[in-house]
Amino acid sequence: MSGVLMGIIDFREIVSANANHASGKDAPLGKSNLPDDFEVFCEEFFTNVRRGKIFKTVSRGPDGGIDLGVEEILSDGSRIKWLVSCKHHAHSRNAVSDSDERNIVERITYWECDGFIPFYTTPPTTTVGNHIDGVEKFGKRVERYFKDRIERELLSSPAGIQLAARYFPQSMVNHYAKIVETAQCYKESDLIAHEDMLFGPGGLRRSMSGLNETQLIVAKTEMIRYANLLATMDMHAPYFVRALNDAITLAPAHFHGDGQATQLGDFINIRPTWSESDLVRASDDKGLNFMYFVASAWSFWDWGSAHDAFAKAMVIRGELRSGFSEADVEELKKSSEFSELVDHQKAKGLLTPGLVALLLQEEARDVLARLVAFACPIPSR
Repeated sequence: MSGVLMGIIDFREIVSANANHASGKDAPLGKSNLPDDFEVFCEEFFTNVRRGKIFKTVSRGPDGGIDLGVEEILSDGSRIKWLVSCKHHAHSRNAVSDSDERNIVERITYWECDGFIPFYTTPPTTTVGNHIDGVEKFGKRVERYFKDRIERELLSSPAGIQLAARYFPQSMVNHYAKIVETAQCYKESDLIAHEDMLFGPGGLRRSMSGLNETQLIVAKTEMIRYANLLATMDMHAPYFVRALNDAITLAPAHFHGDGQATQLGDFINIRPTWSESDLVRASDDKGLNFMYFVASAWSFWDWGSAHDAFAKAMVIRGELRSGFSEADVEELKKSSEFSELVDHQKAKGLLTPGLVALLLQEEARDVLARLVAFACPIPSR
């Protein structure tokens, strides 16, 4: 069963319910440490990725023949209840056998379910495969979730990637071996040509009027590329939100708004203070590097305002002594040389990626790197 180790996700990062498997010499322990973690992962998968409703949650001890019960609403408005069987043999690499999976039809009937979902990290034996086929012959629906499909659906949506990052942190390093890579969600067949207009995913549209064959090919290629870029931003958004929250946690006094954001739209009410004076005072206490960090974080809201605030802060820092008052700052700003000094600071180009990267270390550098890697437009009022 060497196939268990192929692909991006190594399911052994979730501990085995069998302690003998978890400590195998070629099967390193995962980050999880509870024997029911895989079933909890399954529950979160069906809640967050498939958007189902749990009617029978995971539990320890006898489960009455059902690991997990999920109800979903189909596209036609009808409801379907699934009996989900969670089998995690990735550590032993053993197939799911008939001793693991018994009386499927009887269990479905007992729990009044409409279908069966085998959720396995290793393939079933031929016998179990035949039993699963028999469920369909009995008139019940079956959706097979084996390793490849679980991985594919985890890595195909923002919710899935968030879940994978929590349960499979080591594997997700492989997923982002190249930190920024455009998702290939759309292709030419996703475009619709109607009269003289070309329509693409996400509401994209453009006129085809006057385009020759070569120009039309270019237009389609660019529309698909842009649609995939937007899809990539959607996938990166949860990571960007996390990085913004981390930046605010490191410098809470330099932002307006309370609480942690859960989505990009929340940042409409969480904004930089743009206070040059506070920036300088913070640098007196935490060092000049901290001032660079805060201004760099501000730039994701408005790079022009951040650059201007940073230049003014550098002038204030150079011209006024520690312990200055707001009146001192206002007096300095009224002076004839203040604007000239600010322009001089702007001309230096100090707030640049190369310099900031060298100045920042440890947590601040990590946060800024994630902000750059997963940046998305922050909504404005």
